[in-house]
Amino acid sequence: MEGSRLLVSCPTAYGVGGLGQHLAKVREDAISDGFDVGVYCSGGIDTPHLVPSDWEARWFRWPPFRWRPSLRVWFRHVRFDREVARCLVPAQVVTAFMGGALHTFRRARAMGVGKLVLEMPNSHPDNVRTLHEAATRLHPLEKTWMGAAFARRAAAEFAMADEIRTNSDYTSESADAAGVDAAKIVRRHLGCDPRFAAIRRVSHPEGLRVVVFVGSLTVFKGIPLLVEAFRSVEGADLRLVLVGGWASRGMRVWLEQARGLDPRLNWTTGDPAPHLATASLMAHPSWEDGWGYSPTEALAAKVPVVVSDQTGMKELLGAGGGNVLPAGDVKAWADWLRAWATRTAP
Repeated sequence: MEGSRLLVSCPTAYGVGGLGQHLAKVREDAISDGFDVGVYCSGGIDTPHLVPSDWEARWFRWPPFRWRPSLRVWFRHVRFDREVARCLVPAQVVTAFMGGALHTFRRARAMGVGKLVLEMPNSHPDNVRTLHEAATRLHPLEKTWMGAAFARRAAAEFAMADEIRTNSDYTSESADAAGVDAAKIVRRHLGCDPRFAAIRRVSHPEGLRVVVFVGSLTVFKGIPLLVEAFRSVEGADLRLVLVGGWASRGMRVWLEQARGLDPRLNWTTGDPAPHLATASLMAHPSWEDGWGYSPTEALAAKVPVVVSDQTGMKELLGAGGGNVLPAGDVKAWADWLRAWATRTAP
């Protein structure tokens, strides 16, 4: 592929968050394969193919966007997709992310691009919607970001793509179960930033056993479930630290009330590395996660990990599956955490 041009588009900042890290991996893999790579994204990289999106934050403060996450996600993907299609330049391969590829693919076909590649950062939309509905029945604090309009766009993209890149066995199996053409599916193997393997593990300075979660503080990441399960575990030396930010007033209020019931709960933002250095356990109870960078980073740092069975990186935990628990099962998580606390008690 020496000298061939590959363009990749993704409506996020390069290298930031799980989606941004996935975008960086796509670019790095393409460069390793000998492609000349161009990137369309919303920031984080010095590239002439940059699609700004700062103005969206202002728009999204107002109805109807403010109250409907699915509308915000759909609008962002459509707006980004149309802009990329407008400024697309000739290439041999165009890669775009699920939900934001339809217009780009149509324009690429009209330009004679030889290969269209669709990246699946999440499991199939049907699976996401089913799991999110279950999450909101259990904890009706937020609305899903996966709406019907996004799912319809994704279905059209699946049909147009020449190749569909999945990032875990979990996402591959969800696509197969939904009837996506298996001949199109190719695995992409993700990892994490090497800096996490270099973390020097130390004892907590106060002698505490800390359970850490890293990621968005949402219903769909399993935050209420984790907090409720942790609350059932006795131990004055135990703490639950949530590293991330909330996206809704409902989650903020719920967490503040939860901390009133159990002061061992706390949250913060910023680099997770210092928290992993002293963590006793990383818990990742997501209702749906195509891969799961944060538990992968914890594994690299040699922190014990427990994840839900709807997390793609569960395949890294081996065939035993003792640290893989049912998504949405508060009792299973509470029982596991109590057993862990007993085993690790001073």
